[in-house]
Amino acid sequence: MSVRGHVELINYQLRQLRSALALAHALGRKLIMPSVVCGYDKAWYALGSRGEFGGAPKFVVPIFNCPLDHYLEVETLDPVQTIREYSFLSNPRTPASVRASVVAVQVDADGGAAEMGRLAAMAPSAKVLNITNLAALPDLSKRLLTNSQAQAFKAKFHHVGGGWCCAPRGESPGRAGFTLMRA
Repeated sequence: MSVRGHVELINYQLRQLRSALALAHALGRKLIMPSVVCGYDKAWYALGSRGEFGGAPKFVVPIFNCPLDHYLEVETLDPVQTIREYSFLSNPRTPASVRASVVAVQVDADGGAAEMGRLAAMAPSAKVLNITNLAALPDLSKRLLTNSQAQAFKAKFHHVGGGWCCAPRGESPGRAGFTLMRA
């Protein structure tokens, strides 16, 4: 891993997060954050640190289930209103009725308003939508959202970005599926 590799890895995941957050916002759902991999710990900036804090075991990187504050400014997300931690569905405090109401769904990026209608119609029966193909899709905020939905998303989240390492220009918020919880 190198600094460049770390930043590319995080930016790749941030682009996917942006689509997931846009879709969740447009559907009035909360985003259950995906598990993200960081190539380096927050110590990547130190000359010769090799991405780990002094005294940390050498196997510390890459970091699986990377802490959210390693790659985003958490408070800019309005976290209580918009997101849940990646482990939300395995948390014993999560109601069993929520864990039992997960529906796996693939999104048609070319479906437009009809696709958004189909996803919205799942709300009464599915507390949680697990979008299984989001990582393979292009930026959904430009493909599925109406102009008003895209403007509302941009107005709410235009300031969200990476804090210490990773903030792709013109983009904000990686990996397999992204889960949207009904608000």
